Amino acid sequence: AAAPPPAPPIPISVHPAFPSLLIPSPHPNVILFLRMLIEDRPETSPKIDGFLGAAAAATTLSIVLTATPTTTFSTVPIAPTTPTTETALTKKSTTPTKASTTYQVVNATAELIKHYEGSKPGKTSDTLGIYLDVAGNPTACYGRLLTPTQAQAYRQQHPDGIPKTLCAQWLKQDTITAMRTVLEQSNPTVPMKSGELAALTSLTYNIGEENLGKGLRKNLATGNYEAATSLLPQYNKAVIGGILQPVLGLTNRRQAEVHIATSGLPYYNGKALPPPEELRNSLEAVAEEINTKTAQLEGQIQRRQALQLKRDQDLLLTR
Repeated sequence: AAAPPPAPPIPISVHPAFPSLLIPSPHPNVILFLRMLIEDRPETSPKIDGFLGAAAAATTLSIVLTATPTTTFSTVPIAPTTPTTETALTKKSTTPTKASTTYQVVNATAELIKHYEGSKPGKTSDTLGIYLDVAGNPTACYGRLLTPTQAQAYRQQHPDGIPKTLCAQWLKQDTITAMRTVLEQSNPTVPMKSGELAALTSLTYNIGEENLGKGLRKNLATGNYEAATSLLPQYNKAVIGGILQPVLGLTNRRQAEVHIATSGLPYYNGKALPPPEELRNSLEAVAEEINTKTAQLEGQIQRRQALQLKRDQDLLLTR
């Protein structure tokens, strides 16, 4: 019998809200998922970076993640229905616990936020600097607002820039703070979709709780999350030179958030999460774990800095 014809390749479409994200149909967040893997498995970072570069030049693309110690990626055309050992949107075959599910949502949302928050390179490749945001506020890493006093203190403590590892932990902490605000404002018994939570968290991270409008808060309180996310495009302005005006970057970000709200996050697609009241409890467990890791990392950085300072002082004494 003649061999069956090869399956047609999965076409790539580029969503206008994601100018640098390739969106392979039918999985709109697969590139975001790959970036999440860098956080979960740092040893795959060079492979993923190289793969993303190759994907950017491709005209057709199918993604297969092979669950082996060496983690490989393939761009051979396959049918969307072809069974695989592990596809890009099913990283784990086991059913996650509530806490691990929440952790995944936090990580995915943090990656979304990171994509749209500005950052400034530090003096070394493994650091990020302190910069002024579009409104002229001192900001560190990925949109962490600082007071002028804090900015001065961090510059003194990290003269070459803030380590990216610490920035990543701060991003998660600030993402949790924004997510907590969204859950506190939401109807405690009405579940929301993963994309809705991510989009609303991204907005809150960006503009601050105090700037959430009455209409959006009302929709959250009544559990009408689709109506709440439909209001996101209104939040595309910033005060520049004393004038409130639209900002193209914010307009693009709001469009991306609306897209995420409807398409969902990796792992979940359009599935609903547990009710906000239940999510809040698991979020606190995740926050405790991340805060502990952040404190440990800050301690390690301080010890390394103290050791380097002592070495420099000893070197001066020997001259």
